[in-house]
Amino acid sequence: MTRQSAASLRKLNSHLVQLAQEVEAKVNSSRKERELDLILDRQNQHVQTLEPS
Repeated sequence: MTRQSAASLRKLNSHLVQLAQEVEAKVNSSRKERELDLILDRQNQHVQTLEPS
């Protein structure tokens, strides 16, 4: 393997690692948002059951 191709592979690997980290961050953010949505839904359902008709 030439030095140039090794350098290209390192650069590509660096980009792939960065992309993977960005995807992981987005997935984690989506999970947190989903969890918060579920909590809010549960609270709203609880409030609705307590409100008089």
